[in-house]
This record gives sequence, C-alpha cells and structure tokens, in this order.
Amino acid sequence: MRYVNKKMVVAINKLCIELTGGEEFSGTSNIFQGQNLGFVEGIRINKIFGKKQYRTIFHQAGAYLFFILKNHPFIDGNKRTALATAVTFLEWNERLFSPFNEDEVFDFINGLTIKDAEPSSMIDEIADWFQGVCLY
Repeated sequence: MRYVNKKMVVAINKLCIELTGGEEFSGTSNIFQGQNLGFVEGIRINKIFGKKQYRTIFHQAGAYLFFILKNHPFIDGNKRTALATAVTFLEWNERLFSPFNEDEVFDFINGLTIKDAEPSSMIDEIADWFQGVCLY
C-alpha cells in the first residue's frame, strides 16, 4: 500500500494552483499559519486504540478528501487539493477512474464543503462515491 505524505499533499496543492490558477501567496508555503497536515500520518497508521479506523481503501481516500476539505489548511486550492490527493492515493494503489464528469464532481465537492455532519458519516459518503466512480 502506498500512502500520500505531508510533502506530497503540499506538492499536490502547488501543482493544482499552477495548473488551474489561484491566489498568489507569499513565502514558500500556501499553508495557513498555525495549520498543519498532521491528519495525514493518522490515515497511514489507520488505527485508534488498536481498532482499524478506515475500513477500506475508499474510506482512507475519503479521509484524505474530508480532512483537507474541512480543515482548510491551505490559503487557496483546498477543494482541488482534497480531490487530487484522494485520487492520487487511489491510483497509486491500482484503483483507476474514467474521466470525471466535471459538473457532477463540482457539485459533489461543493456539497461536502457546506455539509455539517459527523466526520465518519461524511467519510462513508465519500467512500461510497469513490466506489461508484472507480473502475478498479
């Protein structure tokens, strides 16, 4: 199993902004001061009190998407980075996708940003969505 690490999430964010445009930011990082990407290591470890936290690979991808989206660690590009990180993780682990319907993806991701629900239920929803759009 290959996992996305913190440096890769930052690189994905930078690439998303370079490819699609976005806000200019000063310094070498687009991360809000005081924010961190500590959740990334928790997804790799995937255990709390000895119990598996994310049941499937799709739940792990859902966790990447959820935590980047909801923690909003970047000045710009959080939604793009969340999706690209989750898709990168799944593709690295041999889960493939046909081209996305941009309008459907846009609506799904934007819907998640305004949804106020328990993390576990949102990660379940995201995992189900990934399973539905994945070719394997």
